[in-house]
Amino acid sequence: MSIDSSLPAPVAAFHDDSEDAAERYVLHRMSRVEKQTYQRHLTECEACAAAVEQAQVFADAMRGAALQILMERGLQKAAGTESSSGGTLGRTFRLAGAGA
Repeated sequence: MSIDSSLPAPVAAFHDDSEDAAERYVLHRMSRVEKQTYQRHLTECEACAAAVEQAQVFADAMRGAALQILMERGLQKAAGTESSSGGTLGRTFRLAGAGA
């Protein structure tokens, strides 16, 4: 594959910092042209494709954790168990110690 020198992100640049490129791709932080170039590159480069897969797994885990935290906070508010100091963990320890 020949690289068009007019493109802002030549394929060689993806290898300079492959983790950064993979993260930017997964988080939709690439320009349209850079994304298209990178997608073509991914079809030919197993190392970069693996980096994208790893970045996607990490991003999905972080989104899942954030969603879990938001859901727990919503449930705490609904149940009236949210504490202003020490958070839920602090409240749990205070309640556990109160019965001792």
